Amino acid sequence: MYLTTLPLEPMNARFLEKEYDFIVVGGGSAGAVISARLSENPAVTVLLIEAGGNEPVTSTVPWFHAVLPGSDLDWKFRTVPQTDILLGYENQVSPIRLVSFWPRGKVIGGTSSINTMIYMRGNKLDFDAWAAQGNDGWAYEDVLPYFKKAEHQTDPILAADTYHHGTNGPLIVQTPRHRSPVMGAFLKAGKYLGYDIVDPNGSHVTGFSPFQMTINKGIRWSTARAYLKPASRRTNLHIFLYSHVHTVLFDEQKRAIGVEYGANGLRHIVYCRKEVILSAGTIGSAKILLLSGIGPKEDLEEIGIFPNIANLQVGKNLQDHMGAFGLSWTIRKKKSAYSLLPLFNPITLKEYTLKHTGPFGETVGVEGNAFLHSRYSNKSTDWPDLQLFFLSATPAIDGGGGFQKYFGATTEMIETFYHPIKFKEGYTIVPILLRPFSRGYMKLRSHHPYDMPIIQPNFLSDRRDFDVLLDGLKHAVEIGNSKPFKKFGISMHLGVLPKCPHLQPGSDAYWVCFLRHNANTEHHVAGTCKMGPVHDKSAVVDPELKVHGVMGLRVADGSIMPTVVSANTNAAIIMIGEKAADLIKGSWM
Repeated sequence: MYLTTLPLEPMNARFLEKEYDFIVVGGGSAGAVISARLSENPAVTVLLIEAGGNEPVTSTVPWFHAVLPGSDLDWKFRTVPQTDILLGYENQVSPIRLVSFWPRGKVIGGTSSINTMIYMRGNKLDFDAWAAQGNDGWAYEDVLPYFKKAEHQTDPILAADTYHHGTNGPLIVQTPRHRSPVMGAFLKAGKYLGYDIVDPNGSHVTGFSPFQMTINKGIRWSTARAYLKPASRRTNLHIFLYSHVHTVLFDEQKRAIGVEYGANGLRHIVYCRKEVILSAGTIGSAKILLLSGIGPKEDLEEIGIFPNIANLQVGKNLQDHMGAFGLSWTIRKKKSAYSLLPLFNPITLKEYTLKHTGPFGETVGVEGNAFLHSRYSNKSTDWPDLQLFFLSATPAIDGGGGFQKYFGATTEMIETFYHPIKFKEGYTIVPILLRPFSRGYMKLRSHHPYDMPIIQPNFLSDRRDFDVLLDGLKHAVEIGNSKPFKKFGISMHLGVLPKCPHLQPGSDAYWVCFLRHNANTEHHVAGTCKMGPVHDKSAVVDPELKVHGVMGLRVADGSIMPTVVSANTNAAIIMIGEKAADLIKGSWM
């Protein structure tokens, strides 16, 4: 049998050294990369501190991505209630019930160990825009080598494009082995409507494509498996699990000299000779900075924390992609879309156990992608502002229970809007806002390190975001109703919206109310420790990822993005880890 967990044994605190050259906080998408790369040099010592534990077997099986958020592998962050949005979700708060709307991995590998495994880098103009804001070294041509350094591209057609793709990196990337008939129709619909079939990580991204995944022959390829497993036997790399970092410690010259952390119910301190690197994620890294007295003065003093570096805008600039769920079609032609039935066949589990093939070795109907321009976007540039996910299933494929548990949809929403399509085969197109204008924030609830922070995303608070997403719905309707899908006997589902049941389905007013019910996070949070030059008063770290105003402290994860990339964020965060490792080596090695 192949089913094994990552062999990283938790270390006992008494076996830790008192001092290391580098302390990396957080073993996720960036932190695992940094720890592995720094420890390539046997002359330095590296301590990686991770709040979670080992990857369980369920994390390594791709199908289980649908049930990992909300589990013990998830931080389960909550947002505050939103206004006039999320009407189809319990109390308009995320998360609700058992599952977070903002799942962040609390496990070695971080969110790369619980996410949907989509490999999407972002648009080259995203990175050029970062550089234009004064972040030298972060233009597309600067970061492309780090994407390639990480990547082990297994699709021979894409791998032949050696300018854009790498084939020797630790992160294995593959095109799914199975494609449903309706996914084939999605690609044909793109051609029918005049779009190209593209490599979304290549030279031209506007168009349609299948997703690529960080899966290796039926096994999730997280950063823990790609980077830490090969590095874990190095004697100069210590990996300490189940340990929650509270604060960064500073000397009188405001140089980071170590961290305080909790493990086994006790407080501990460990020191560093060179640097502390925070890679605890968009929420976690900002939280540790704030607990360390780095952040807005009034917010810190309000909860009794003395400001070490006052008015650094930690926790501000919070961004997220919003998607509109619930736009589905049912089909009459059977066995043309994703089905749950094979999962109940014992042969399916045996097949996966022995060969890592079959439905358990793939995602739950997550198949296709399109990058398109809204009516508000400049079509003369290859910088689309809309992403469309194609799913070969509907949210009610299992009767709606999974969607209710995963996203916290209300019982009223399931029994009213989704009831007519329960257990039916079909497909869903989810339009996603790529470059939000809305900005949120996070701040501490108290000075206690284990209290959840206050998270205010301000979803769609800028009307421009609402308008772009509304235009995305129109693109999705056009695609889903197009000629290539007709052979399946399709019927677009326009359900009754509980808060506005009187509206005519398909009317302009209906689509506005549809968004207010169905829009929700795509879990691509970024920006709380914004990167920018010293003259940028909103910046937290400089272009070398050093925290402004102190020494010996960097942040390297999705929090440093000045603007969230126009795609799923995991690949870009891994790139940030690769580049951060080189920046650190350049300073010390």
